[in-house]
Amino acid sequence: MIGASRVKTLGDIRTALGIRLRSKPAQQEDSYRDVYLLGIEKLRMRGEMRRLERQRGRVEKRLAEIRSKLERLAQMAQEDAEHEAPSHPTPPGKPSADAGQPDRRPWKRMPIQY
Repeated sequence: MIGASRVKTLGDIRTALGIRLRSKPAQQEDSYRDVYLLGIEKLRMRGEMRRLERQRGRVEKRLAEIRSKLERLAQMAQEDAEHEAPSHPTPPGKPSADAGQPDRRPWKRMPIQY
C-alpha cells in the first residue's frame, strides 16, 4: 500500500482495473491477452528505463560542469582577494578613505529638444 504523500500521479494508485482483478474467474483467452499486455508493458518499461538512464547521464554531466565552474570561480575569487589585499590595513573601528563616498564623476549632459 502506497501512502498518500508518496503518490505523484493518479497512475500510481492501484485499482482493481490497474491490477487486472476480475469479478469472474479467468479463462484461457484472458491468459493469452494478459501475456500480450504484459509483453507490451515490458517494452514500455524498458523504453522508460532507457530514457531515465539518458536523463541521468545528462544530469550527471551538468553537475560535473557546475562543480568544475564553482571550483574555477572559487579559485579566481581567492586569487583576486590575494591581489587586492591592502598592504596596510585600516585599524578596526576606523573607516577606510573611500567608505561611504559616492563616485564623483561628472554627469553626462545632453540637450533635449521639445
